[in-house]
Amino acid sequence: MLLSNISQGQDNKVNLWEGVAVAREVDEATDVTFEVFGPETHVTAVVPMALGLVEKPTSVAVQPAAKAIDGKPSSNKDEGIVRVSDNTRCIVYGLLQRTVQGMLDFDYLCN
Repeated sequence: MLLSNISQGQDNKVNLWEGVAVAREVDEATDVTFEVFGPETHVTAVVPMALGLVEKPTSVAVQPAAKAIDGKPSSNKDEGIVRVSDNTRCIVYGLLQRTVQGMLDFDYLCN
């Protein structure tokens, strides 16, 4: 079975789409609830969905390329910027524990 190969760390030559399909099958076969997103969903879109700030898409739609914007800021105001508070949550993408720990240490040292 593909999952046993993955859990044993064997080189199984699974392509990305097969891996996403296997992850979705595991989601359906187990009682563990998780979401599976493929490369069609950018990681910065996953975070707001995980926090419940944005609804999850029901189907994959190709987004048109963004137009270039003028390099000058439209205003100097910081309205709408979310500040960090005691209730701020963080999602660490990938295995970046060392990086996050470094940021926490820096923040602690700076009070």
